[in-house]
Amino acid sequence: MDKFESQFKPETAERNPLEENLLNYTQRYDAELAEKYGEDEYRKRLQEVELELRGLPIVHSTNSAHIGLVLQSGLKPFSHRGEKNYAKSAIFEYDHQYGLDNYVFAQIGYCPSYGPEKGRVTILMDDSIAEQSGSFFTFHDLTGILLASEQHRQREGRYEPDPYADRIKKQYDKEKLPLSAIYGILARTFLKSGKTLDEFLQEKYSGFPPAYDPDFQNTNGGSPEIKIAGVVSPDKFIGFVVKDEETRQSLLSQGITEDKIILSVDPTQERTLIYEYKRNLPPKNKISKILLAG
Repeated sequence: MDKFESQFKPETAERNPLEENLLNYTQRYDAELAEKYGEDEYRKRLQEVELELRGLPIVHSTNSAHIGLVLQSGLKPFSHRGEKNYAKSAIFEYDHQYGLDNYVFAQIGYCPSYGPEKGRVTILMDDSIAEQSGSFFTFHDLTGILLASEQHRQREGRYEPDPYADRIKKQYDKEKLPLSAIYGILARTFLKSGKTLDEFLQEKYSGFPPAYDPDFQNTNGGSPEIKIAGVVSPDKFIGFVVKDEETRQSLLSQGITEDKIILSVDPTQERTLIYEYKRNLPPKNKISKILLAG
């Protein structure tokens, strides 16, 4: 491993908004942190933190009722499923309006709990999915915020323009960062905040350090929301986390080997279990090259 996302240097022959956004983030962090630590020490620390964070896999949650189809055909965006009933999907109205029904949604390091624990399956994915062209992440669920803001205003009987929602809409494109840069960007947020990976692993909820807002006036928090362009094929699945023995047995019956199933009954230990699982995978299951976002 001789290249790092933390050493990102853009080489763009034509305009690429994701790379422009990334350059804004890296320049802002790098200028401040290089001044704090000195250039050489900063680069050394940045690489060390990035290497640590690479134990956090990209993950997606589904239900055991769907796992058979997922194992056959992969994880598909809503637009690829041939379905018409948007109410059945786990994405918001605004997601469809912004074209996000063309992406598979994911998290990093852990998957927040949605719905009942029993039957949930969290799929751990190989880092190489970050290479899928057009994939990106944001530091929070912008379209979810828009929908929540609109619903709140309707409940309050207020239908005038919402300055907060307007701001979110304006910064939406500036917030997008290339997925291939996620470890390098998160390394900067951890290094700036002083938060350690051990502290993050011990927390049940988000725990990610705040990140710079695209307009650099405020900070974002929360778990980065990942949007993977297109289908994630089953050969990218490196492990499965389940909450109960019945679901574990269901996966075994469908041909998933025992060594790829993590039974997590204690939410406070789940992040550590997932982290250690990925770090201990044989080299063949790990990404063999670091894709620079450039």
